[in-house]
Amino acid sequence: MTITHEASTGVNPATSQGSGAVDVTYLGVAAGRRALLFASMKPSTNEWAAVTGWTLVAEAAGGTGDYSAGDIGPTRIGVWQRDLTGSETGVVAVARGAGSSNTMAGAMSAYSTDAGSWDTSIYVSGSDDTHDANPIVTFGAWSSTLLPGDLVVVAQAGDTDNAGTKSSPTLTQSGATFGAVAHRNNSLSGTGGDCSVASWDAVVLTGSTGTPTFTYTYNMASCGPFIAVRLRGLVVVDPLPSGPRYTSRTPPREESATPAGRIVTTTRRGRL
Repeated sequence: MTITHEASTGVNPATSQGSGAVDVTYLGVAAGRRALLFASMKPSTNEWAAVTGWTLVAEAAGGTGDYSAGDIGPTRIGVWQRDLTGSETGVVAVARGAGSSNTMAGAMSAYSTDAGSWDTSIYVSGSDDTHDANPIVTFGAWSSTLLPGDLVVVAQAGDTDNAGTKSSPTLTQSGATFGAVAHRNNSLSGTGGDCSVASWDAVVLTGSTGTPTFTYTYNMASCGPFIAVRLRGLVVVDPLPSGPRYTSRTPPREESATPAGRIVTTTRRGRL
């Protein structure tokens, strides 16, 4: 089974972000694809409002410093998913619920699978609480084993709108190997105390159950929470046709009439 990245908002796109809400444009729309929606905001104590038509996969908070100072401070990240119908157009609005946010950023990615359907997404989270260059995070353990062909999507809420260059992303996990890590999104908000939301993805080559670690090279001081989501294609198997079923313990029986009129039952031996 193969999961393919179809489209993303992009790295440092020329789009306006917001404070109390942000509109994220639908992209890569086609029936059967799974879209992930990412958003970040300050301060981290705020809550997300429900996003109509989307399911919240996970949210997390982290970071350090005074959020009102600009380019520093705790942030909150949210990740939502939607299995696309092919009819989606325009934008999806992400807004705060309780609280009073002063900056917000959003992005989206769309994925397809040749499996025909999608398994339930699972996630792990963690936070880099040191405001410094070259962020690094160690997540919690997965609730089930990663398998070859799975896709791991990593998202981060950053505390700065400094574009910089987020290079050399690396995803590791004991007993597991991954393909090349691709940088898909990096949306920036210069409103209020500043923030960003970024995402990367990598295919699982060898699976395991463990605690993944993610890092990248970045020459700007930054910190914040991370969420990693596992995507998996799900093959839907057609049910067996109705009718008699036989096993090796119950071989089929045949009946035939002899010239004398008696019924003789014959059991055929062998394996099915």
